[in-house]
Amino acid sequence: MTQRPRLVIVLSRFPYPLEKGDKLRAYYQIKHLALHFAIHLICVHEDRVTQQQRNALKPYCQEIHTVRIRKLFLPLRIVIGTLIKRFPLQVSYFYSATAKRKINALLDDIKPAVIYNQLIRTAPYTVHRSEPKVIDIMDAFSYGMSQRSLASKGLRRIIYRSESRLIRTYENMVIPEYNGKTIISIQDKLRSSHLDGSQIELVRNGVEMDRFKPIETNKLYDLVFVGNMGYAPNVEAAAFIVNEILPYYLAQYGKSLTVGIIGARPTPKVTSLQSDSVSVIGWVEDINLAYNQGKVFVAPIFHGIGQQNKLMEAMSCQLPCVVSPEVAAPFNAKHNQELLIAENVEEFVMQLNVVLEKRIDISLLKQNAIKSICNKYTWNQQTEPLIKILQDLV
Repeated sequence: MTQRPRLVIVLSRFPYPLEKGDKLRAYYQIKHLALHFAIHLICVHEDRVTQQQRNALKPYCQEIHTVRIRKLFLPLRIVIGTLIKRFPLQVSYFYSATAKRKINALLDDIKPAVIYNQLIRTAPYTVHRSEPKVIDIMDAFSYGMSQRSLASKGLRRIIYRSESRLIRTYENMVIPEYNGKTIISIQDKLRSSHLDGSQIELVRNGVEMDRFKPIETNKLYDLVFVGNMGYAPNVEAAAFIVNEILPYYLAQYGKSLTVGIIGARPTPKVTSLQSDSVSVIGWVEDINLAYNQGKVFVAPIFHGIGQQNKLMEAMSCQLPCVVSPEVAAPFNAKHNQELLIAENVEEFVMQLNVVLEKRIDISLLKQNAIKSICNKYTWNQQTEPLIKILQDLV
């Protein structure tokens, strides 16, 4: 039997539970890469990693190494990383000189055939290494920070603008040092215009259709929105649903709508949206059930980057979806085919009414959505380009 080449994967978080996009992407990529490589997982982490979390990755990894960075030393890491090393804040947050020494010792011991880094925040740990290496840029973070600065005021605006510049500078410095570069969508690739786009490969996300599927259950909500509720674009979307869509729908059609806002780490701004008609629910064990408890999935995200996993999951559950153009674009999804697209509150209200009052062929919408998922967006299909990139380097 041919021995599988050793692949070291370096992450800034332990990829379980699956409550964040980077964890979800890492977990399913590991699951499929394990068929071709002997995976040695190295995770930087702040919180204690439980045995249950390790057990979730154990079937796919030869070794699992966790390198802890202490929250107590975060201010020092920020000062050293940002002021001395000129790292962006998100890189400084996850950087520790002690962690770097430990990771380099592990790499020397493992002797990988290839290294795979997720996000530039892990670059300081491997950028100097001579082994073939790939970095997953994932999203156009400098663009995302620039957009946040435009939507913010005062000190927050200054911080976001500075972070955007620091990210661009750091990306230009470290990304060329990697033999392979990947990103999640064509939109993010185009937004990373400061990088050499010809060298960046598309590796999109997929959806686990066995996990996300229609089930018979009570429809508790007219509208459902699912996501990491500590992520700024999701926070803004939740507020838009409650403060803009609900009152406008009531004024237009004389009907109140019930809403389920579901996801880990809800901020105070999100929890304050709770009311008789709005249920704010944190982390749930069965996210598939949460989707199926809604009549319509709605996603008014106007400033996000990357690929919205929540849309694929909702489509896989055969839920009619009403989303912004920014959410639909990475999937090349067509209005009135797989989903409905709305650009402002008036259009969202109109499209939601079309679905809720069944003034459109909902069954055709669902059929087109599930066909699109099956044909394009399974994890097996979407991980193939990454497998080829890594195998070519080996």
